[in-house]
Amino acid sequence: MIRLYHEHPLKILKYSAKNIWLLIFPLLRGIKAFRLDVNRLYEWIKGSWFDLLIILAILLFGYIKWKFSLISVTDSSIIHRQGIIFKIKTDIPIKNISSVTIEHPFHLRIFRAVKFYADTRSGTTPSNDMYLLLQRKTLDAIMKKIPSVSRQNSIKYSHKPKLYLIFLFSALFSSSLSGIIYIGAFFFQGGEIAKDIILTSIDIISAETSKFIVSAVPPVIWGIMIFLLSTWIISFIVNLIRYSGFSIRHDSDIIEIKCGYITKRRFNIFMKKINYIDIRQNVIMKLFRVMSVNISCSGYGSNTKNLPVLVPIITKRTLNENLSDIVHARFSIAKQYKPKLTSFWQYIWISVIISVLILPVTALTTYFFPAFHELAVFVTVMAEIPALWSVIVNLTALFTSGITFNDGYIQINYAKGLSFHTAIAEPEKVASFQIKQSPFQRIFKKCTVSVYFGSEISVRHTVKAIPVDDAKKILDTINLYL
Repeated sequence: MIRLYHEHPLKILKYSAKNIWLLIFPLLRGIKAFRLDVNRLYEWIKGSWFDLLIILAILLFGYIKWKFSLISVTDSSIIHRQGIIFKIKTDIPIKNISSVTIEHPFHLRIFRAVKFYADTRSGTTPSNDMYLLLQRKTLDAIMKKIPSVSRQNSIKYSHKPKLYLIFLFSALFSSSLSGIIYIGAFFFQGGEIAKDIILTSIDIISAETSKFIVSAVPPVIWGIMIFLLSTWIISFIVNLIRYSGFSIRHDSDIIEIKCGYITKRRFNIFMKKINYIDIRQNVIMKLFRVMSVNISCSGYGSNTKNLPVLVPIITKRTLNENLSDIVHARFSIAKQYKPKLTSFWQYIWISVIISVLILPVTALTTYFFPAFHELAVFVTVMAEIPALWSVIVNLTALFTSGITFNDGYIQINYAKGLSFHTAIAEPEKVASFQIKQSPFQRIFKKCTVSVYFGSEISVRHTVKAIPVDDAKKILDTINLYL
């Protein structure tokens, strides 16, 4: 006999919240009472039973909906039935699960409540195929049916990065956009505050020099600088907390990843359901010869703000030696099909034009608005830095981009934005292969090759300036695997 389970009773509150709009009736009574005299106000208080009735109705509806939310687990599938009048049945075959996510948020631990997510490779959006709020005993019953890494299995790979590597990873992958909601209002008028901060913190130069520097730069610029620095710090702290305690281990079939101390997360990833491996670097990481190994797998990282990290930080040498142990793949340093060095203009022309156009724009601004000369010069310098940085990144991409077939895997090295990527997957997982030619490329018999792997989120892996003959050879090789 199949046992039926309910979600955690806390889910009653979530179901009840959908009918919170009914509180508009007590609110209307309250508004009406403020317009009445004291005697009528007393009558309104006596009628508070109506308000309590509304609240009880909301909670009752939530309870009934929770009561009709039933979970059953068999040897072959997880089934969730819900709905009072209109029934919805979600049946996920265990063999089709690509990843499972288990979250233990700090505020739910006292209630012994756990968030459970299960995903398959079906669908065209990164939304979860199944999300449940469970009691621990219900979670244990479900996890007994789902394959996982256990002590009895032969561990193929196990790794727990040191704290300083997590620290470095959090610093490199923090975004200045994170935390913008929390401190935006504070730093909106932060120019004068930033001046005071800088004046009191600079001890290595004289007070006169400090005053000159601060007065030479408009207060709004100091506010923007402090604002961006503060948002980065917030993002850094969030990432440090999120990825603290990171560990990975796997056997021949399952990858288990654990991370987080405040919100504890555990991910079970089925290796055969991984779409592709994504090795990421930026210029600084290239200089230090380190990289981050990510994966594309349905469900991993989609329901949280976590990056789909497999190994946060690893040296290039260690990766070359251990990638086959970390995940079933091979890494090749040599590029089989790559752009010629004479194609450098196709890689840098956009960045070069942007960096050149900034200067005449500044000249025109200072000519027509001389009062903004200092601000325009400062903005120009700040704009030229990322523009020239983009030239460096794209020029580096010319030497590092290419497509390689190695031991049954296709490897695509390319640059996207200011980051370098190496996508590795089995050729049979290629969902789309595109060859594009501009009129300029036709003259020199070159093209742009774009490869898409099967995944919920469509990601394009593009290598520019590949000779047309090489592009045809790449396509022929892929077809041999299909």
